[in-house]
Amino acid sequence: MLSKISNYLVPQKILLLVVILGAVLRITVFLQNRSFILDEANLARNIVEKSYAGFFQALDYEQYSPPLFSSALKTMTKLFGVNEYSLTLISLLAGIGCLVLMMLIGKQLKIKVVPLIYLLVLFGFSPLAIRYSTELKQYSLDAFLCLLFVFWMLKIEKESFNISHVLRLTILGSIVIWMSMPIVFVLAAIGVHLFFRWLKTRSFHFSNLVIIGCCWLLSFGVYFFTILKSDAGSDYLQNFHSRYFFDLIPTDRSALVNNYNLILGLLRSVTDKTTVSLIAAFVFVGLGMYQLIKNHKTAASLLLLPILFCLIASHLKMYSLLTRLTLFLIPLLSLVFAYGFSWIWNRSNRIIKALLVIFALLSLVNKKGYEYFYSPLEVEDSKTTLNYLKENIEEAQPIFVHHAGVPAFIFYNEMHDQAFGFEHYHFGHWSRTLGQDVQAFEALNSGDQFWLFFSHTEPVSQLNKDFGSIEKMARKLEEHRAEQSILQSYILH
Repeated sequence: MLSKISNYLVPQKILLLVVILGAVLRITVFLQNRSFILDEANLARNIVEKSYAGFFQALDYEQYSPPLFSSALKTMTKLFGVNEYSLTLISLLAGIGCLVLMMLIGKQLKIKVVPLIYLLVLFGFSPLAIRYSTELKQYSLDAFLCLLFVFWMLKIEKESFNISHVLRLTILGSIVIWMSMPIVFVLAAIGVHLFFRWLKTRSFHFSNLVIIGCCWLLSFGVYFFTILKSDAGSDYLQNFHSRYFFDLIPTDRSALVNNYNLILGLLRSVTDKTTVSLIAAFVFVGLGMYQLIKNHKTAASLLLLPILFCLIASHLKMYSLLTRLTLFLIPLLSLVFAYGFSWIWNRSNRIIKALLVIFALLSLVNKKGYEYFYSPLEVEDSKTTLNYLKENIEEAQPIFVHHAGVPAFIFYNEMHDQAFGFEHYHFGHWSRTLGQDVQAFEALNSGDQFWLFFSHTEPVSQLNKDFGSIEKMARKLEEHRAEQSILQSYILH
């Protein structure tokens, strides 16, 4: 008896330990307090500048954020100030919540302990999941909400579908649409699941489904026509995302290749980039799909239909499969992957299990997310260059800001709780070189010193063009570089 209890408790403790490690890793990266990248800075500008009502319209600076998510961020800044911590805390909590929900859903699916541990370590140490658990974007919350609704529906699978469930689904589903765009794919899957449950059991009134569906469609319709339609149909977004749209009916080789690359990108997010792991991912995901459809149709509909609906939306050019936009799919695909892995594990002898363990360990090492425990995650380190500028600039020396660095400069110079407060600055424009901006500044005289600030740095060819335009009229005195950010000092000829 004691042996059985021990055999049960030890694996459960390991599962809990893995979740805690994943949470600690996310907290570690959160506390690193990295600089905002261009899109984060632009979203932060919207949060600071707009009122709550302004979030229920299209945002400025080519940004999109669900209205209720933006409203929550605004509230966080009012409570805790305008800084990286307040603006990324929701993402952090959602990222940790994803780990907990994946563990709970894995248990509901009866995934074996070793495959479940493997699943949680894969996702827990995923650089993609870690990054967006500590970034000012809605993607981590998207993943959490999708998992939450999947978990909820699995939990009530064997309960009678009573009026309490109808009311909660109707109200919460209508609200959550305004918090997360991809949640509509999960809600659609829930609708299909409930329809077939009604066909099979007739244990509740069909009118309940009509009420739920109509309320969800009304909520999404208002949301779509007031906010999403103008964004989704914009030339900028259509052009930017053109190669991230999936073609359900490919008619040429280029479409097939593009589809293959998109699917490969999703599988890389689940496992790692090595050929062996990708082949294994194809096998485990395919097997997981088959076994779920065969043995657990509720889970199959809740995990697989959102993926199908997302691909349909992508085919219609209404949803991009850009990596960060598909973060919500990664936990769903990972659970399918683990289900297939678990099926093989359950039917393997000791030798096969040993090989599976070796494969798992190698893929975990290749994932490399654990490196963030001792090596900070930094994408665009504009704060380091701005701090250097603050320490070295002399009064009245002008700063010329490269057009790609304008969002970060504005946020950190004017809006942040610890704003730098530079006064003499001039913003570049994408249609001009920095040399043209400097040349047009009449207050500069021969022998005067000025500074150039770059962030979200462009390809080397474009940077060299900007550098060349400056070096024709000035001599470089010094240069300070950080991740994707450059600061240079010049003296005018």
